[in-house]
Amino acid sequence: MTGHMTFFPLGNADTTLLRLTNDDLILLDYANMRSATDTSDKRIDLPKALRSELADAGRKSFRVVAFTHLD
Repeated sequence: MTGHMTFFPLGNADTTLLRLTNDDLILLDYANMRSATDTSDKRIDLPKALRSELADAGRKSFRVVAFTHLD
């Protein structure tokens, strides 16, 4: 398998997932900005998407989670 990056556009707070060739996962700038109550909010359900990525990689956790800024 080749490594790849997945970008999760969340408006003003993007999140990036790096999947390495050995299936290790690196998460950059987690930001779950989706509204739980606004049904018109079409942004991705980030927790659900990340659980899916973990399962697909056969992992239970990320190798690295990095935050580059506080917001």
